[in-house]
Amino acid sequence: MSLPLIRVDELLPLSLLRVQEIILTARRQNVGALTLRDLASQPDFPNGVYVFLHAHSPRPFYIGRSSGRSFIGRLPSHFEPYVEFWMNGLSKGMQSAGVVNSYQEGVNEALACDLVLIGFRYTAVKEDLLLRKQRINALEIVLQKFMQPILTSRKSAYSGTEVLSTLLPTNAG
Repeated sequence: MSLPLIRVDELLPLSLLRVQEIILTARRQNVGALTLRDLASQPDFPNGVYVFLHAHSPRPFYIGRSSGRSFIGRLPSHFEPYVEFWMNGLSKGMQSAGVVNSYQEGVNEALACDLVLIGFRYTAVKEDLLLRKQRINALEIVLQKFMQPILTSRKSAYSGTEVLSTLLPTNAG
């Protein structure tokens, strides 16, 4: 099965309200059922923003990014069995938010979430790589501000009518 991947180019001309609707109604994949084959199935869109959705909430649970690493390198780190590991914000966040009582319960609960990916096309041009990374980072922040995920929300200044492309950098720098 291929990953539930939305190409960022499809979202750029849309309002934040429409982007949110697409993400929330997109085909999803249960995180616990993901395989390495699934994560490697999109070589042209190896990284971007990921959204964890939970069956018990209409809001996203967690929105994160994979800008310096591919999805195949970043996503599994959320399920690291050691609480001391620094990149497992989803499992730690579940415990900190009181969703679960222990870190291991957080790992198990995170594995029960569904996943939607927003992919950015790969480029080997150095200048394009920098801009792509900046755009991924900016998209994560925009979505966190607007969609208000349970574990990674930020104070919002968006009405929802803003067009996504106007909120992302256009030049590296």
